[in-house]
Amino acid sequence: MRIAVEVKGLDAMMARLQGKQKQINFAASQALNKTAREIEKAQRDKIGGTFDRPKPATAKATYVVRSTKTNLEARIGIKNRTAGIPAAEYLAPNIGKSGSRPRSYKRSEMMLRSAGILPAGMYTVPGKEAKLDAFGNMSRGQIVQILGYFRTFGTTRLNSARMNMSDKRRQGMAKRNADYFIVPISDRKLKLYPGIWQRTSSNTLAPVLMFVSRPVYKAIYDFEGTAERLANKIFYQEFKASLSYALSTAR
Repeated sequence: MRIAVEVKGLDAMMARLQGKQKQINFAASQALNKTAREIEKAQRDKIGGTFDRPKPATAKATYVVRSTKTNLEARIGIKNRTAGIPAAEYLAPNIGKSGSRPRSYKRSEMMLRSAGILPAGMYTVPGKEAKLDAFGNMSRGQIVQILGYFRTFGTTRLNSARMNMSDKRRQGMAKRNADYFIVPISDRKLKLYPGIWQRTSSNTLAPVLMFVSRPVYKAIYDFEGTAERLANKIFYQEFKASLSYALSTAR
């Protein structure tokens, strides 16, 4: 992300400092890095206050690339390389100044689609009886259990002994309330909506993972706007302080 910082009086100051390029570069690099750190701290606080119970990896999803005296550019962004789905990808629908953005497919949704379980153009959301983790998301354990039950692991990293689950083990899962079944289209007579349901030990039907049309999220977090406002507020003061130090210690 690139931000243009507007600083009044900077050109006049630079004109008075001809021959001091080494000190200017040092001061600019220091100011850029200090500003970037302050922006990153503010962004992390903003993420924590904007999203409902964000995971630690989400709250710390930002990164900073530091400036040097020979490369007067500091960068701040959202990580796009992680072990799971990159934060830059799953946060994208919620980031922006305004408007709505559709979200992309989750890994579990792609696996369900490839297995012919999730209809084309449909997505999934936790059902009323889904098991949720501390962050309000469907528990990874239950997702793994569902995928294993329908043998949809393929060659992904989730592949394990579950891929070759025996019929005996499948029966055991059913006895432990893991008897899942698919409703591909609405059954108005039984009042069952499209999704994955679970037949419990008391013979009731529990909605676990519902099939829905593409969810559209509202932009609630202006990442670039926040960064730009802070950069214009912080940079000049940091530059003046760093330049004063550089000039006082120049040899």
